[in-house]
Amino acid sequence: MIDVTSQPRPPSSTAPDGTPVLAAKALDVTLGGRAVLQGIDCAVKPGELVGLIGPNGAGKTTLLRTLAGLVPANAGRVTLAGQPLAEIPRRRFAARVAYQPQGERPHWPLPVRDLVMLGRAPRRRAFGRPAAGDQAAVSQALHATGTEHLAERPATELSNGECARVLLARALAGAPEWLLADEPVGGLDPYHRLEVMARLQATARAGAGVVAVLHDLTLAARFCDRLLLLHGGCIAVQGTPTEVLTDRWLRRVYRVRALTGVQDGEPFVLPWARAAPLDEPQSPPNEAEAESASKR
Repeated sequence: MIDVTSQPRPPSSTAPDGTPVLAAKALDVTLGGRAVLQGIDCAVKPGELVGLIGPNGAGKTTLLRTLAGLVPANAGRVTLAGQPLAEIPRRRFAARVAYQPQGERPHWPLPVRDLVMLGRAPRRRAFGRPAAGDQAAVSQALHATGTEHLAERPATELSNGECARVLLARALAGAPEWLLADEPVGGLDPYHRLEVMARLQATARAGAGVVAVLHDLTLAARFCDRLLLLHGGCIAVQGTPTEVLTDRWLRRVYRVRALTGVQDGEPFVLPWARAAPLDEPQSPPNEAEAESASKR
């Protein structure tokens, strides 16, 4: 059983300084008759990068999709600046919150620039030609993600790394207040993982609230301001990387031991070996193991 006594108070619709937040309160989600999320309380404010971490099946993607208004809650609610998502017109919501799904690949050979322009759709007139401001926003997004040289290439010809950066550019082109990214570095090589995470961090520093589902704990420790560690559909603990990525929680939730430290002033966590969870008793050694240990 996960100890949830360390959980903070349920989030309010605003941060202490009055900044509006994207928040979930007492959130339950059931899919296919199975409880996927239970009692979720969390909030994301502009200017921070929040990582959703946890083992496979913990509910990370479902939580992200629920925050994006794509999965309905069975109990509780998600609010944006205190307003329930169901009361916000979809076009207005899409202009404020961008969602980047996991493993998305373009199916049509649109030029990359046209694909990125789709990110401007919530802010453009229907069927109208892109205005100068739209073109400028697309150019800025391509520049920010280092994909300017891909602008005329068919989107179906992109590598995984190129595609990830182009889709991030599409999200950034809409100038969202919140960016929700599901495994944005999945399948990328180390260089492009660092590049994408640096861009997400820069987006947060520019004032957006960013939430990213991550499996790489080293990247989560280095780039995220806060982490939400999910386990069994609940938030086991949330806080800064140093508060969350402790030996206690890594053993209890991930069942691993990790090497930890600081490099260039940034924390790192390197999962190193499997380990029994702290709340599960260790199996007693067999006779051969006991005899071998006694001879050491």
